Amino acid sequence: MKFSLVSLLALAGAASAATDGPYGIGAAPAGFIKGVLNTTIQCNVTALGILPLGHYPIYFGVSAVLPDKVHAGQPFNVVASTRLIVPKTVNFLAALFSAKYYGGTATKVVVNADGASPPSIDAAAGQTLTIPRAPINAFGTSVLEVPGLGGTITVGPFKGAEDKSTIVLSFGDIAATIHTYNGTGAQTFITAFVKCPAAQRPTSLAFVNTGGSGSTALINPKSNGLIQDVPLGYTAGVVGLNYYCDFSGFVKGNVRISVGGVAANGPVSSGGSIAISQGQGNVYLTSKLISDIKAIVSTAAKYRISIEKLNFKAKNATPATKNALPNGFKTTAKLNTEPLVVPSGAPQNTLPDITFTAGEAGSTALISLGDVAGSATLLDSDGNDILDIDFTCAAPNPNTGLLPFNIV
Repeated sequence: MKFSLVSLLALAGAASAATDGPYGIGAAPAGFIKGVLNTTIQCNVTALGILPLGHYPIYFGVSAVLPDKVHAGQPFNVVASTRLIVPKTVNFLAALFSAKYYGGTATKVVVNADGASPPSIDAAAGQTLTIPRAPINAFGTSVLEVPGLGGTITVGPFKGAEDKSTIVLSFGDIAATIHTYNGTGAQTFITAFVKCPAAQRPTSLAFVNTGGSGSTALINPKSNGLIQDVPLGYTAGVVGLNYYCDFSGFVKGNVRISVGGVAANGPVSSGGSIAISQGQGNVYLTSKLISDIKAIVSTAAKYRISIEKLNFKAKNATPATKNALPNGFKTTAKLNTEPLVVPSGAPQNTLPDITFTAGEAGSTALISLGDVAGSATLLDSDGNDILDIDFTCAAPNPNTGLLPFNIV
């Protein structure tokens, strides 16, 4: 299995327009994960309440925003948009009865949060999830947006079942009542009832680590509600966070990054490969960090940087830690807040693979961001060396997760 990750080559790369990859998801604000999942769910469709139309695979798309990590006892919501893609076989039957449009209500949308309290929430239980009218394509697929194009569903609050928990998000039972309408907008006699029972092991979307003391205020993410087109069987994700970096005691401060990628979301066999590939991302030096540097070295205008260590941490996979940059990475950039795009030319250009071996069957492999280390040289506007320093950026605590991988 491969996972395309926006690499943490955070502190390096040529300054240019920020990459919005993968698949146009866009950069994530610090502290949040943006994910888009496209998978297949198995559904039973009944018409008129009594006429079984059959068992159909229906494509299910989800766009979700959630925190990358939370404090012990801190509640959070998941903000999501969903999409059901009705297959041609069902559309053809509806069109035979002169139906031109679908519309209806999602009657059940269960969000699982393994490791959280509560362990699941039915998003349809406390709100009406309308499916706006959508044209029936008799000779192809039809797209039903829930709760409408650009609309969002707020699900929660969840919090860690224990002070230190790993919460893995997935979707459970899904059901909908779908009406059909003729060309004048009048409802026809055909009403379909769609029931998609939870898979024995649902496809995991993302995970959130909890732990540490701090604010216990509710985290309620923001989302534009748009679901980007991601290939069937894949999950694309972007995470934003602040690294706290120490430049040899010379100065300390935050470096903000947004990293992301794409993973095949099917299960991985125990002993199989989890490959992180096609990395891309944006890195931002904060105004405060730049100000602190210039307060000490006023002539600093550029920096030359070399990253020797960019570690990823693995749980339920081996090795436990792996350096994504065994050969290092070097570049020179201006000392400003413009994004550094890594690698140069992303999203067309991407980074080399980093691989892990999936662990025990029945577990979930969790790949997280680790620590970063390297060296830098401050330069004046003419490119003359001013000062050489080493830097270290500690791994986030609790860990900032990327994507989970189900192991079978």
